[in-house]
Amino acid sequence: MIAFGTFQSWYSSHELSYLSEFNISWIGSLQLCAFFFMGGPMGRIFDTYGPSPLLTAGTVLLVSSLVLTSVITQYYQYLLVQGVMFGLSVAMLFYASVSSVATHFDEYRATAIGITTAGSGLGGVIYPLMFRSLFSTVGFGWGVRVSAIQSAILGAAAILTVTTRPELVDKPPRSLIDTSLATDRRFLLLVVGSFFVCFGTYSSL
Repeated sequence: MIAFGTFQSWYSSHELSYLSEFNISWIGSLQLCAFFFMGGPMGRIFDTYGPSPLLTAGTVLLVSSLVLTSVITQYYQYLLVQGVMFGLSVAMLFYASVSSVATHFDEYRATAIGITTAGSGLGGVIYPLMFRSLFSTVGFGWGVRVSAIQSAILGAAAILTVTTRPELVDKPPRSLIDTSLATDRRFLLLVVGSFFVCFGTYSSL
């Protein structure tokens, strides 16, 4: 998702060259929409079942979306596969991983989460370079398939290693919607801060 700029640059001169940059950018916009919109549902599933179901489904969905992206040709297919499907898979993997780390820390939890999310910045440097190199050497199709193989390996490693504290797995079920959060000042401050961070980060894109 953080390397979509590389894909947009490629599409504008290859598979989707007949479309405007604005239309192509909708693929990346759908990725972000699916990712952020699914934060709440993914958190609810994580609280109930733990990280394993999300990581397993997310890995399968991610690899499938990459393999399909390597062979599709139509604009609507890119919207559905690389936009919605890929965005959903990233949401499953990201929220499950970060939430799992948080359960292992009572002290320095914010620091642990910060270190975990810093990986996305590292990926933002590595993946565009990797894709540019692959596209120019083995072509778009195989470049994306190589990424799918890599994602399958890393996803399998995450499924086997990412856990939560055992006492948090079988806790009593909660209501589907927790209305008490609406009066939690710390939560509301987090929401407002997150809004401005995302607004400043993505509005220029």
